[in-house]
Amino acid sequence: MKQHRYDFILDVLKEKKIFLENKNVIDCACGDGRGSVCLQNSGLHVTAIDIDEKETIKCFNKGIKNTSIGDIRDLEVQNNFGDLFFCSETLEHLEFDDCQRASHEIQRTTKQNGIICITVPKDKNICLSKKCHKTWVQLSDLKRWFVNCDFIFIGEFFKSNKSKGSNLVVVLRN
Repeated sequence: MKQHRYDFILDVLKEKKIFLENKNVIDCACGDGRGSVCLQNSGLHVTAIDIDEKETIKCFNKGIKNTSIGDIRDLEVQNNFGDLFFCSETLEHLEFDDCQRASHEIQRTTKQNGIICITVPKDKNICLSKKCHKTWVQLSDLKRWFVNCDFIFIGEFFKSNKSKGSNLVVVLRN
């Protein structure tokens, strides 16, 4: 069975001795909730947010009770709410200029010393070949947008052995 990217990131956090039990996590752009369920099963208190109402309903039906409709560029979440923020396979769906707004919202809603986990497609050609992707986010972009954060892990996640591309995985401390 292939590993989900959320499991991969949770394994990285455990290796870095970052303890997660009973922490608040924002799973932004949660989609149908597969990742949110993974986070909840790890003992986290999940707030799942997605711009698509149909996806939030699927997420809620999977047992994630704190689910809402929202936009990563303008989150209706209080300042310093999350101990952990997941933004997985999201930024590439935004226009490049909107990514900076999203990074501000991520940092605003994550507690000081909280953990931010981001994944984006690593390969430019594969990323931009998908119609729903509007931009390609590079590590240098993330370093510019999250200049006040400490980068504690930079790695790569392959969805499967047959996968044509991989995801850049970045874990930061706010």
